[in-house]
Amino acid sequence: MRSFNWKTATALVMSALAVAASSVGVALAAHGPNQKALVDTYGNLRLRIVESEYVPKADEPRFDSGWHTHPGLAIVQVKSGTFEIQQVGCSPTLVGPGQTYIEIPNTPVRAMSQGAIKWTTTLLLWNTGGSSALSPPAATNVSSPCP
Repeated sequence: MRSFNWKTATALVMSALAVAASSVGVALAAHGPNQKALVDTYGNLRLRIVESEYVPKADEPRFDSGWHTHPGLAIVQVKSGTFEIQQVGCSPTLVGPGQTYIEIPNTPVRAMSQGAIKWTTTLLLWNTGGSSALSPPAATNVSSPCP
């Protein structure tokens, strides 16, 4: 097993952010977010960059990710629009264009948008040797920790 020091981990995160920042947009979504993903492996570390775009419709005017957790570090970078992100408490943090939010692994989180939004999520996950392209799963639905 290959271990990473803090300089290597920082370089991987910064590389992921650079790729995310320079990536191209995605097509318009009909329902829910439209997504495209890039997956790469560095030893036992998997890097997954997911570009997403949500375009509201009359019957779906807002985006709500629902409460979920990620098994590894998730870095959310908003390209346009604004997210209200709830994690560790029930008060949302507003994240707008050009801003980044780092989600705590294995901690319930929820992202909501009142209108159109484009964002990139960079996931850093340990490869557990599963047969899928990303193992363990990128997100797991959980119940709300808020009253």
